[in-house]
Amino acid sequence: MITEIKYNGYSASPSDYQSPDGDMASMLNCIPHRGALRPILPPKRVKSFSKDAAVLAIHRVSDREHYLIYDGNKLTWEDVKDYSITGELYDFKNDGGVISVTPIGNTLAVLDGNGIIHYFLWKNDGYTNLGTQLPELEAKPYIKTHIFDNNELDNIYGTELDQSIVDVELSGTNLINTSEAQKLYSGAEHKINLYGDTRQNVYNKVFAKLNAVKRLLQKNGFLTSPFYIRFAYRLYDNTHAQHTIPVLLVPTTWGTPVTGAKISSEGKVTFNPLFSGSEILAEIKLPENISDWGDLISHIDVFITPQIENYTDDANAVISLSQLPYWNREKVVNESGQEIEKWAYGGSDEPELMDGEQWMPISQAVSSTDSDYNYKLYKTLSVKKDASFVAEANTYYAVDISNAQVKLTQKEWEAFVPYYYDIDPLSPEEVEKINLPLPEEGSYNVYSFAKNKTVHIKGGDAFIRQYTKKTKSEFEDIHHYIELKRVDGKKYKDLITDYSNFYRICELPISDYKTGISGVLPLKENALIDITTSVTLSELTQRQSKDIVSQTFAYNNRLNAIIKGESLPDCPDIEKQNPTSETESNWKLIATYVKVNENSQVTYHLLSNPDSYIDTKFIYFAYPRATATELILIWEYDGHYSTETIKLTRHPFLNLAYVFNMFDDIRGEQTMVDKIPNYPQTPILYGNKIKTSNVNNPFIFSEENTSELPVGKIHALSTAAKALSQGQFGQFPLYAFTDKGIWALEVTGTGTYSARQVITRDVALTPESVTQIDDAVLFSTDRGIMLLAGSQVQCITEALDGTTFDITQLKFAYDKISKDHKDFNIVSWDTYKANIQMLYDYTGQRIIVFNPDYGYSYVFSLDSKQWGITVNSIQSTIDYYPQAYAMTSDGTLVDYSATDDTEAKGHYITRPIKLGAPDVHKTITSIIQRGQFKKGHVNTMLYGSRDLETWHPVYGSTDHILRGMRGTPYKYFRLASTFTLGKDESITGCSIDFEPRLNNKLR
Repeated sequence: MITEIKYNGYSASPSDYQSPDGDMASMLNCIPHRGALRPILPPKRVKSFSKDAAVLAIHRVSDREHYLIYDGNKLTWEDVKDYSITGELYDFKNDGGVISVTPIGNTLAVLDGNGIIHYFLWKNDGYTNLGTQLPELEAKPYIKTHIFDNNELDNIYGTELDQSIVDVELSGTNLINTSEAQKLYSGAEHKINLYGDTRQNVYNKVFAKLNAVKRLLQKNGFLTSPFYIRFAYRLYDNTHAQHTIPVLLVPTTWGTPVTGAKISSEGKVTFNPLFSGSEILAEIKLPENISDWGDLISHIDVFITPQIENYTDDANAVISLSQLPYWNREKVVNESGQEIEKWAYGGSDEPELMDGEQWMPISQAVSSTDSDYNYKLYKTLSVKKDASFVAEANTYYAVDISNAQVKLTQKEWEAFVPYYYDIDPLSPEEVEKINLPLPEEGSYNVYSFAKNKTVHIKGGDAFIRQYTKKTKSEFEDIHHYIELKRVDGKKYKDLITDYSNFYRICELPISDYKTGISGVLPLKENALIDITTSVTLSELTQRQSKDIVSQTFAYNNRLNAIIKGESLPDCPDIEKQNPTSETESNWKLIATYVKVNENSQVTYHLLSNPDSYIDTKFIYFAYPRATATELILIWEYDGHYSTETIKLTRHPFLNLAYVFNMFDDIRGEQTMVDKIPNYPQTPILYGNKIKTSNVNNPFIFSEENTSELPVGKIHALSTAAKALSQGQFGQFPLYAFTDKGIWALEVTGTGTYSARQVITRDVALTPESVTQIDDAVLFSTDRGIMLLAGSQVQCITEALDGTTFDITQLKFAYDKISKDHKDFNIVSWDTYKANIQMLYDYTGQRIIVFNPDYGYSYVFSLDSKQWGITVNSIQSTIDYYPQAYAMTSDGTLVDYSATDDTEAKGHYITRPIKLGAPDVHKTITSIIQRGQFKKGHVNTMLYGSRDLETWHPVYGSTDHILRGMRGTPYKYFRLASTFTLGKDESITGCSIDFEPRLNNKLR
């Protein structure tokens, strides 16, 4: 009888008795593919490195490619085409080594052993180390407040209004009654309530002036009511990052203009308010490496909220003409016999003012002790005698000219400073760049003034701002005021704490500043007028926490990071958030902690305090974490210590917790302690959070792009999407491999994730086993290797899960196999799969499954869906789609999608062949191996058994044919063949001629 047997792949299941004829019990360097056993040729040797080196990634940048090589603790790079072009990135000795390298565009995201991402940017033919996150933005904002009355407004700004600023008469028909005003003047009444037409008419006159002056001040860069301010980096894609904490700046604590009114003895009421206008200043310290970020950070943008006003522009907001509540004070004797002042009306709601300023003519600001100096004013590049025109220039110059005959030299210029030291003259080099009609002889100095430092020309001179400490003496001539209120029912405290929209008022190009910015902020033109039409600041990026990452994964040109934990972000200390609180005390603040209660964990963060800070008064503090619960201050005085605990409140709109007590000093619960407390500063642990960066911007992880799954731990991320181009995967789901199964995260049009759902309860054994192929994902589980396509999961290693055949039982065959592959034997699949990784060969449509601890790999053909085995020593893989790159144990980079060899040596041993009758004795008379191969390339040996345990050699040949066999019959047979197959050769199966030896028939 003749039967044809087709060869299949390697299997260990089902049992030998049930296995189909043609399955393999052992095979090496061959696999069923395209209908036949084909050789697995050795991979192409791409490049050799040192034994301890490993290529972790290949970075494609424009028309160049670089190997990223990890050797010891150092990460270096080498050009793929020209090995002489190389460089060192960083030594990770103190960072726990390197876990992975993930390229995103021209940036490398390197994950170290401590879970911190390091960024390296390719530019100027080298990699720039950008550090572990965007540089901190250190900005201390403050204001300088000036109190304007009508005379000063008229002197400086008068020509900028349609008419000169004058007092407003509020007496007359349908206005404030003169007889009632006389009662207020005499003290017989303390308040006149306004109703009906009187209220409407007073409102019309009062707000006509208030709104006009307010708009005038805003036009010139002044704010009149409290507001929040914050800063942020603007990146190349116009997104913002590293938001500073909002700081509350307070021109006056009332939140309303001081709407003063003068009353004569005749009952005449004249509206003559004071306006507290605050100019915004800041001290911004730029990091030393800011130039390295020049391709990414373009500006520092300044944002403020609308002014927080405690009145409404509405007729009903004008309610009374009242005596100023803090003005009429009386002296009384307290219980201790001390004479004190008592507020007669309204208590202690006196408005608080910040630092003030005074206006100074340029001629005074740049004056010297030499009376021979006089000054001329120039607009930009030409002289303008019409002084009113100068105010329209962006820049103008003041020049002092003396009767000296010699022009100042550079050395003399350096020795000359004007009387007011903060206004320095230009250097001779700077003067030469200016086309001014300067005198040919004589000494002079040129002073440059930007428009935002100059207001208006009066009497042939220009006024600039010089800052001094301001007192409240400006209020002493005001005895009465128009009382304004809100008519929408909102309380001032709610307004102060609930503002959350920030609008851009200033843009500071990074390229214009080297080390920092100090002084008046150059606001955009009309920036404070209708600010709600300006660019808003998204709250979703916020200030970056210091993430501890377990894995990074590139998808859709975004960097995805599995967050293992977060270290709390730093923020400005109390002094920076309260720039005007300056009250000295014997107690010194030596430490400030913030307590955070998040994810069922309690931890603390130590803020950095300036050494000189001894201030005991502050009115506002915020921390950029909504889960912060307490602010803890540690004080020291003469060896004694005290802790002060202050409760923080979660902000309803912003990602922060704050404390604010309506401008009153904030105090907490104090406790004396024996020693300085040490609060634990531990990261907040997660493991179930995924952060996704912006497109082509791996530095920014926003809250909008953060997903948190209801699992204990996320092990790995992958996608089942075929690459359409380098780094572009389309709108396919992203898979999260967790301790509670696999979750599918669908990608929205904006790149965020939605529609999260569990698609299988399988749990990956190791993150390293998760491997993406064209349209599916492979991963290892306790059950075996699973193939995930869409929402369908299939185990592809069921054939491997069984008893492994010991090929040493086949004595002669094993001797022959060992000549080419010494000591070759395989362990059980259960042992092997504990630490497997996979490599996808797109070209050959194969999956190579390897364990770095063993010298062989399983190979799965996506064509035949069957297994083979090959010898190799793979240690790691490199993502270099569509090539299948790997590193071997001897430091060689190889490519399994190509080969330089023309043939492969190997063997195959069949599982027991039953020939359709497993319990019948049989005698085989001939065997012919079928396929496309040269004579002598396949050797054959036949073994027989009666019990599936003991195998006896029957016959052998040096080629593919066995003939003339007679002798003892066996129930089961194995074929053992060694081969040397060329890349175009193959073996399909064998033809067997046999005779059944039946016991119930005569022989």
